[in-house]
Amino acid sequence: MSRPTTVNSSGGERRASSDATARAFGASARNITCSVFSSRLPVTNGLALLPYSNTPHYDSEPGRRPLYQKLVGDGVLPGGWATDDGVGLHFRGTELVEAVADRPAASAWQVRRGDDGTAVETAVETRLLPDPRG
Repeated sequence: MSRPTTVNSSGGERRASSDATARAFGASARNITCSVFSSRLPVTNGLALLPYSNTPHYDSEPGRRPLYQKLVGDGVLPGGWATDDGVGLHFRGTELVEAVADRPAASAWQVRRGDDGTAVETAVETRLLPDPRG
């Protein structure tokens, strides 16, 4: 049985039983990261738990969205997933089960390379999690 994996924008990795969720930022084979000097670099040797590229902070870091789209469109990164701050993606094996958010209006997207070599972005329905404070 495959272990569920959640890719989220808050970082960290936690492994648990086969029925639990593992939170794994950077679980993708490739993603965009920022160095301490704020230069964006594509990472092409990630953990490879999932065969997709990934980028968090899609809504909060100017320039990240166009850079990710360019890298996917140019074929530097394979198609993958982009998430706003506060969004997690739950995978079972390599299939997306759902996107969840801890705040209203936070979103997720699937980004793939189109036939013309440009990135095609498709919004993913995102379920708002209940407020833990009640």
